[in-house]
Amino acid sequence: MPCLLPDVTTDSAPFENGGNSKDVNVAYDTKRQRLIMGTGDFSSTYANDSGNQSIFAYDPTANAWTTISPYCHPPGQITLNHPTDRGPFFYDLKRDALWVWNPIALPDQAGQVCTGPPPGSGSIYTNGLLRLDLGTGVWQQMSTAPTFSVGGAHYDSAADASIHIEPDTACPSRIVQTDLTTLQQTSTPFCNAPSPQLSASGGWQTAEYAERAFFAWDDARRLAYIAAVHRRYDAQGNVVESATALYRFDAATRGITALALAPVRPGIALDPYALRIVFDAVHNRVLYPVVSDPCGVVQQMLVYDPATNTWEHIPLPAADIRGNAIGFDPVRNVMVLAGSVFCEDRPQQTHLFLYRYRD
Repeated sequence: MPCLLPDVTTDSAPFENGGNSKDVNVAYDTKRQRLIMGTGDFSSTYANDSGNQSIFAYDPTANAWTTISPYCHPPGQITLNHPTDRGPFFYDLKRDALWVWNPIALPDQAGQVCTGPPPGSGSIYTNGLLRLDLGTGVWQQMSTAPTFSVGGAHYDSAADASIHIEPDTACPSRIVQTDLTTLQQTSTPFCNAPSPQLSASGGWQTAEYAERAFFAWDDARRLAYIAAVHRRYDAQGNVVESATALYRFDAATRGITALALAPVRPGIALDPYALRIVFDAVHNRVLYPVVSDPCGVVQQMLVYDPATNTWEHIPLPAADIRGNAIGFDPVRNVMVLAGSVFCEDRPQQTHLFLYRYRD
């Protein structure tokens, strides 16, 4: 179902009718039953792409947006330092807080005064791990430590911890669990070598840019589903084939299991930059809108069943569906998807899309 986006002049959402957007992060506010979306690159009347730190909430039932963290804040407070593209972004019910791990900022204006909207602003641009109290609307810097992840993160409610993926030199990535009280971390190597289904042909690479992964999280069972693009290169260095492998990380045991390969239609040239999946907590499924087009066009819709380790192909309607940013609302039983990647948007995006696997 398509929902009309607000006009670009309203500055009320990261996805705007007639505007460009990409790399928008999504989290779910379980207390208020709404999706939280923000940072990334999106145009507004006061900021053009790369590092719009405004954050909004979305109600799928009303198709209504609310600003929960403006571009700047009052004097004496801090604000995100132009977060570049993406990075760990998750909601923590225990503290009623949104956590954002601000990666390398574009532009880096740490320590400078934020003088943008709304009037009366004067907060200080700040790097590191920041936490927004949703009751007061005030940010707090929890750590100055940097992150090199430009992917997503999730809140593990049983462990009161977060989970995200960092690049590494050996594997070449690692899954990081962060205790949100002590901020101590536990790392698990994520080597993700080509799965057995891919090994028949030479030239397959290990999963590329796993630290960009927007993975699916089953909080009830403490399982992370990580989709990763593998690409096969010929002797001249050309990509001749690509595939999406799915891996399961058990947060309790820290074990990693390779699952069934996603049946992506031949001819779709996969790009790890455009890969996002989400967990449907109502039906216990992993939802995978296959996107490789820079305009965020969904080219195939796949659904994974953990109980049978099988994939299901869902026919797409005739509509031009865009969706490089996705989130799931378990109360309304709907996946929300919108946005593009690197695209001039011709035609420009006009709608956000809602998808329900089953009533």
